[in-house]
Amino acid sequence: MSKAANFAEYIAAQIDASDLKQNEIARKLGYDNPNIISMFKKGLTKVPINKLPILADILGINKAALLRRAMLEYAPEIWRTIEGVMGIIPTKNEAEILEIVRSVVGVDDPALTPAARKKFEAAAKALK
Repeated sequence: MSKAANFAEYIAAQIDASDLKQNEIARKLGYDNPNIISMFKKGLTKVPINKLPILADILGINKAALLRRAMLEYAPEIWRTIEGVMGIIPTKNEAEILEIVRSVVGVDDPALTPAARKKFEAAAKALK
C-alpha cells in the first residue's frame, strides 16, 4: 500500500499512475461527467462504497485493500466492528498464502506456536 496520507491522495496517485484518462474512468464507473474523478482525487467527494470494487478493477489494484483503506477513513468505527466480528479480511494474495499454510499444516485453523512464528517471520522477511 502507498504511504499516501489519506484516501484521496492514494486514489489520485493510483489514477495518475494508470494509463486511463479521467473520462474513461468516469464512464467505466457509470458517470457521465469526468469531473467526479477530479472530485475523488481532491477528496471533495467520497468514492461510493459500491463503486470501490469497480474502481479497483479499473485501476488494477486489490479490492480488499482498497475497501479497507476507504473504510478506515470513511467509517472507521464500522470497519473496526466488521473486523472485530469477522477478523482481518485478507487480500487475494494474503488468502493465497493462508491456503498454502492450511494445505501444508493440514488443518483449517492452524495454531501459531512460538517455533512456527519464528519460521513464518523468517519466510515473511524473504518476501520483501
